Amino acid sequence: MPEDRDFEGKVVLICLCYFDKTGALRQRNQCHGTVVRVGDDGIAVRLSSGSTLLLPPYVSSLQPAPRGTYREYASGESVDDPDFLANNYLYDEGDAAEGS
Repeated sequence: MPEDRDFEGKVVLICLCYFDKTGALRQRNQCHGTVVRVGDDGIAVRLSSGSTLLLPPYVSSLQPAPRGTYREYASGESVDDPDFLANNYLYDEGDAAEGS
């Protein structure tokens, strides 16, 4: 089993899908960057834009990427042979106090 440090320095292509309370897809974002740290608080990725994104702390969400050139649909930026793909699905659960 890989150690957390084995992921540091690896390039990851990230897809973030946002769903509303009914389960309908509301937004999808793609970005890519380099893993700078894996810790209990999450996987820190330095994005190509220079900012840092903190993904959930589950290295199992990083899947090996098949070799090839990937193009981000919104920016048109291409990424050659990323090491990993990460798909994250985020659901709006509404107001936590709702119904109480």
